[in-house]
Amino acid sequence: KLASVDLIPGAKKAEPKPEDKPATAANAKKVDPLSDESLTKKNKEEQAKEKAKELAALGTKLKELGALPSVDVPAAKAGDKAAEPAVQTMPPVSVPYKNASPLSKAQALAEWDKQLVALGLGTPEVTHVLKILGQHAFREDQATVVYCMDESYLDKILPLEITPFPDVVRRTAIVILLDADPALLKRIDQLIVQLGDANWQKRNEAQQKLEEYGKAAQVQLQNATKNKDLEIVFRAEKILAKIK
Repeated sequence: KLASVDLIPGAKKAEPKPEDKPATAANAKKVDPLSDESLTKKNKEEQAKEKAKELAALGTKLKELGALPSVDVPAAKAGDKAAEPAVQTMPPVSVPYKNASPLSKAQALAEWDKQLVALGLGTPEVTHVLKILGQHAFREDQATVVYCMDESYLDKILPLEITPFPDVVRRTAIVILLDADPALLKRIDQLIVQLGDANWQKRNEAQQKLEEYGKAAQVQLQNATKNKDLEIVFRAEKILAKIK
């Protein structure tokens, strides 16, 4: 005998649920191909394509001209491992040094003698200039710069007025630039400290050298007048009085 499920106590008939249907195209928002948004988007896509074509054409031209290297990369096999880059050791850079010893005072003056004669100076003028160079251009404790000034610039800063004006005029200006050593300030500081040395002779030596430096040591000597050591203050003021 068959009994209906509806008549069985405790049994509930399951009602079939309707299946969810995907959203139909009717619910989707329709896009107007002639709208401003669609036209703007299409225009941007076309511009991007044109830009890509231009860059590709430019790259091709550069490769043809040899401006861009062409690298052929072989196809890697499945079992091949990436090769490690080879390390190339470069030899150390060797800077050649001049083996010859520096010129002596006599040799340097002899070179200047040749240069002055080549400039057209006579024997009395050459002798006079070499005497000045020998007295002031050679210092063992610091570097000194000696150079010949250009004649055209000399006419600008020191114009020459002669009546009647001679047919031939040769003007030569030799500049001796003292106190040009970058380590000069450090040397002056050491001498100022030496002004307060316990040894009287060392104090005098430092004072004499600072007097020779003159204006180059003026600023540091002025600062030394505020030193706690009264001996340094006394000698610094004494040197400044001679400089002024």
